[in-house]
Amino acid sequence: STPRLAALASAAHTLFAWAATDVAVLSMIVTLLEMNISNFVQLTPGQIERVNRFATKPMTDDHGLRCDATLEIGTYVLFAACVLHSIISRILMRFMDNLVAARSRAGAAALQASEKDTPATLSTSASTASGISLPVVEA
Repeated sequence: STPRLAALASAAHTLFAWAATDVAVLSMIVTLLEMNISNFVQLTPGQIERVNRFATKPMTDDHGLRCDATLEIGTYVLFAACVLHSIISRILMRFMDNLVAARSRAGAAALQASEKDTPATLSTSASTASGISLPVVEA
């Protein structure tokens, strides 16, 4: 039925809007890239000298904590899935909207056709509690 189809289309629009896969994937990529260039714990020259006394490999820069994150195949698969989700969802949303609109137009046309088949007569016999007569259309 048209009301159920309209409710389904509304739910689909809401789920698509709240999926936000594009935001999640993009924020993951940006975070990983920023982690590579960030200096989370910057060491002073004195701290570097103390660390070098105990370290087996001498420190050459002031990065006390380094994160080396790499973007591997899974990142690119997620990105492709995100793009496909966006394209396919928009196509399906447009299809559902057109379907709901077509069903609504068909229902309105059927209602108008049924009204034309039943002649209406105008009667002035109805009255309100205050005694005022109102015109009534009887089918």
